[in-house]
Amino acid sequence: GIALRAAGAATQLATEPSFDARLATAVFEPRAVLRALQIEVPSMAGPDALASAEFASGVAYAKGAARLTGVAARLDDTRVTGVAGLTAGDAMAWDFDLAADRIVADRYLKPRQRRDTSPVVLPLEFLRGLDARGTLRVGELVAAGVRLRDVTIDLGAVARGESS
Repeated sequence: GIALRAAGAATQLATEPSFDARLATAVFEPRAVLRALQIEVPSMAGPDALASAEFASGVAYAKGAARLTGVAARLDDTRVTGVAGLTAGDAMAWDFDLAADRIVADRYLKPRQRRDTSPVVLPLEFLRGLDARGTLRVGELVAAGVRLRDVTIDLGAVARGESS
């Protein structure tokens, strides 16, 4: 369900592989991709959630490190730009500097009952073991019915054994 275009060059594939390329997808439907991968699409509040996406970026790899540059991505009506990297070692470490124009988080959460006053619990469990550092800037964030503007989220990993 995803058409991918790539152009670039690779060197030393047998000994110390490296490559530098530009990748881009055509517009695709994330829900269809999830279904094709036999991943259940959860019920979400927004009927238009995961309806459309596209991605373009430079990608480079050398000596166990991968880097995305010039990221230009879109999920539904959210546009994201920036850079991100992944370094392999004893554990994978992520770094990023990304900006999103507008995120309406509520549409991706399960539908709430009309008079439901229980707190909204964001699915953040995956962050617990993540080694990541970076900044995400959001022009407008809508979550739990609250509208925030010019949000900056700095994520810094805590070294193992330290407390935050």
